[in-house]
Amino acid sequence: MEFFFTAPWEPIVTRRGDALGLRNVSDLFAEMVAPDMSNRTYDGRWVTILAWCLCRSHDTFFASEKASEISRDNQRTRYAWLRPLELMWVARTMQLADDWKKRPLSGQRSVKPWIDNASKKNDAFGMTSDQFRAYRQTGMYGGYRVAFRKWPNLTVSGDGWTPGEATQKLAKWLDRKLGKTTRPIWAISDSENLPSSRWGSWKDQEHRWWLKEWPTYAIQGTNAEQNTLPRPRNEFEQLPEAEILNPIIFGDDPSGAKRRSIAEKIEAARASDHQAICEQLGRSVPDDQPLRLLPFFSHLADAGMVAMEFVGKTLGSNPKIKFNEILSRGGVQSVCAELYEAAQAWPRDTKIGLRFLESIHQFADAFDDNSPAAVLRSLLEHHRQFGGGRRWFVLNGDLVEPCSAFSKLPFRYRFRLGALCRLAVQCGVIKKMHNALTPELDDELEDVVDE
Repeated sequence: MEFFFTAPWEPIVTRRGDALGLRNVSDLFAEMVAPDMSNRTYDGRWVTILAWCLCRSHDTFFASEKASEISRDNQRTRYAWLRPLELMWVARTMQLADDWKKRPLSGQRSVKPWIDNASKKNDAFGMTSDQFRAYRQTGMYGGYRVAFRKWPNLTVSGDGWTPGEATQKLAKWLDRKLGKTTRPIWAISDSENLPSSRWGSWKDQEHRWWLKEWPTYAIQGTNAEQNTLPRPRNEFEQLPEAEILNPIIFGDDPSGAKRRSIAEKIEAARASDHQAICEQLGRSVPDDQPLRLLPFFSHLADAGMVAMEFVGKTLGSNPKIKFNEILSRGGVQSVCAELYEAAQAWPRDTKIGLRFLESIHQFADAFDDNSPAAVLRSLLEHHRQFGGGRRWFVLNGDLVEPCSAFSKLPFRYRFRLGALCRLAVQCGVIKKMHNALTPELDDELEDVVDE
């Protein structure tokens, strides 16, 4: 199905967040409420920046390859000209914004020492060859590539590479905001004035070409903060380029109309938390629509993750603990009761057609005994058998032993609601971010990975 474009081109990372093996179901519900997005698509300004990068790298790619079109075979070369620009925008933001740690900047851990060490300025932004290659998936364009394939007029025929009318409009807007003293010496859509070069000598060194030809990338310019930099995660304000972004993200096409409708429903929702928002969305559709199952799934998945986190916090940094020690901790009764209740509430007799429905039934059916010991044993066994990515811990006899270190808690299955509503605020579709969704954007929770 179409939403599988959210999968990486190459499976190079391991997710830690799919502890219950329900990621596929979570992605299905996310497509229902926020189609043609990913959880990493939550800053309209990065859409603008990447549109600019796509137009700029489009010119250099065709100048270097003398190609007439972008084929599957030359996509890797095409991306080689885009990747340095992504990272230069990361570096630009880190050099100009005091609060850069609060902004979405993939690769910042490598870029920061690269910025601080002038002798490494010709290196690949402080990255190893493996990290530099992997940036195709973990980088900023990797988080927005679904949008550039699916949102109207961003790329020609949705190829993800050839700038469409909307991309060119955004790129020209940003080029004007950068101004002549900050942007490269040639303007957008002025490829005839692209600096001449022995293009063959820059193969695998495209980043050095860009650092040479755009030395002003970190110059402030006029109103650079408001008009050019990625926005802080805790900022929920309309963007200056909202008039251009609105018809792209929330237009009249079916997916755009769905995103707008869901955002407006959430804005009007009287809900105190994420679960309550899911319940209102579930009640807003006829009984025969799959979205009706959203609140039941959200309740079950959240209860399962709360129980997983309870075990994780009890284990802490210990090399192992006794299973009975978990059962003796305060709060175990309520945690297990909530999971058992959510499992019993899951509508097993539903006639609604939904892919991966069997995996939810399987998880819910694991809890047929409401005693805390039985609930936790069933949870740990399900995690061992069906959990995605790295296992957190395992029950070995009467001992719980860690399988991998994890420092971030909590993990939750989410459906892009926070990302969707933030984009809606930035585009002027809704006036304010729903308080129940702001915690989703405190960290880059989307697609939690091991780098």
